[in-house]
This record gives sequence, C-alpha cells and structure tokens, in this order.
Amino acid sequence: MNFIAQLRDKKILSATNTTFTAMRNYVHKNQGDHGNCLLLDNLSQKFFDGEYIYNFILTGYDRKTATVAIAERSLSETKEFNIFSPKVISTVFPVHIEPKLSELKRRVIIIETVKVNNPGAQDISLNNLKDCFKGFWRRITRSKFLETRNKISETISRNYQDFPFQFTHLCLDLMTTAYITNIFDTLDDLLTYFSVYREYLEQHKNLLNAHGENFLKRLG
Repeated sequence: MNFIAQLRDKKILSATNTTFTAMRNYVHKNQGDHGNCLLLDNLSQKFFDGEYIYNFILTGYDRKTATVAIAERSLSETKEFNIFSPKVISTVFPVHIEPKLSELKRRVIIIETVKVNNPGAQDISLNNLKDCFKGFWRRITRSKFLETRNKISETISRNYQDFPFQFTHLCLDLMTTAYITNIFDTLDDLLTYFSVYREYLEQHKNLLNAHGENFLKRLG
C-alpha cells in the first residue's frame, strides 16, 4: 500500500472513517490525473453494509458505467460524478468470499499477504510467483513470443517513430507479454496505451524519480 501511495503520489485513506460521499468526491476531483487511484486502508467487515459504498466499488471499475448522478436541492437538476478509478484496498477480512458480495469477487485481483515484523528482503518469498512464471512460459512457446515481439517492434518502427529507443527497449517484452495474454484486443490498442504511458512518464519523470529514490531510502 505504501509503495503504491509513493508511486502514485496519493494519500492513503482510512476505510473505517471515510464516507461514501468523501470517496465519491475525491475520485471525481482527481479525474484526468493519470495517477488517479483510491487507496483504502484497514477495511472492516461492515464497510460494505452501506448500499451506496458497495455500488460505488462495483460501478467504478469500468469507464463505461462509472457515471453516477444525484438530484440537486431543487430536484429539477442533476449533478454527475465520474467515479472511475483503480482501487487498492487492504483488509484482514476475506470480504471477497462473502455470499452477499459475490459480484465483488469478479471485479478484483486478490493479493494475499502475511503480516511480519520489520520485513526485509529475506522475509519475502517469491516461490509461488516463480512457479506461476514457469507455468506461463511452459504454455507460451518461445517461437510464438519472439514472433509477436518482432511484429510489435516492426510496427513501432513503422508507425510510432516518436517512441525513444530506450523506452521501446525497456518495454518491448512487457508489451509482448500483455499482447499474447490477451490484455489488449488489438495491436493498435496496445500501442495506443503505451503511447499514453510514455507521455505520462515524460511529463512526470522528475516526480517519479524522486518517489523512487525516497522509497529506496526507506528500504535501506
């Protein structure tokens, strides 16, 4: 959570004390910011008891369904809010397996963690990740990966000549992996996304460098 807060330059909000209205306004206010992200810490079992909060989480994951409207005091006008944003939630309760929250499970990526005192590099086990990594490469043949990688590289050279060489070199394997795992429907979708990402990096490189340095200092 702290790492994402540093990377995105966002505050971590207490899920215990933050109201639906506050979350809605916070997300709406930050629309247009490429770093927009809602970070909620220490979520309790009662967090989703309010209907508005549950719907806020369910509808805010998709840009196409992320607009909500409320009636103004006159009741003759409405005010719209865009509540789309990635959301990171920390909790010790397995809320995703609650029967009444069944729709939530379809919309989340679960990262299980274990609390340790003063964790260091030696306390972090990557065994499960390593097994997943090996399993992925067993399913994807090397020839298919290289063929796709070359296709992306040729398309960048032909149609995205504004991509700096270093950016392409660093991101090419990531682009290839994203494409062959069907995260993007078309090659144009993939390269358009990374084009926006490159512009964001260029605009915020000084800020990102500073956050990276601060994070490494805290680890050291």
